[in-house]
Amino acid sequence: MPGLLNKIKHKIDPTVSSHPLAIQRDEFLAVKPEAPVEKKAHFTHEVVGAAAAFEALKAYRHHQSENGGGRPTHARGKEMVAGLSAGYVVKLIEEKGLPFTSEKDKKKFQANATKSAHKDALRGLRDSGMYQAHELDPITDDEKHGHQL
Repeated sequence: MPGLLNKIKHKIDPTVSSHPLAIQRDEFLAVKPEAPVEKKAHFTHEVVGAAAAFEALKAYRHHQSENGGGRPTHARGKEMVAGLSAGYVVKLIEEKGLPFTSEKDKKKFQANATKSAHKDALRGLRDSGMYQAHELDPITDDEKHGHQL
């Protein structure tokens, strides 16, 4: 049954598994909370941010398809994916139960991951092809410094 589900998933969206952010997301989600701490050490805020950015873009595309394909302006789209990515950062950190030595460390990690997710989501939206060149806002520093997809 899982094999059939994967085949259907790939037919619906062929970029699901080949997208670089999808690969990072899958690697992140593969770790279970009961895994030893030393196996989780490689999760940096960039990896969590990339996973959250991918989830935000996926949710944004789903929202567009549910609403008849109408899309907001690029500026409004950037606001939407930035908000979604921040929410997904919190969700991913809480779901995985990443070990932190203090609440201060957790908040610092979350802030850095949210910043990475914001940059990656903005870059992803610009590079997604959802908007024509004349519809795009001028490029911002965050979009320049997001990870190349």
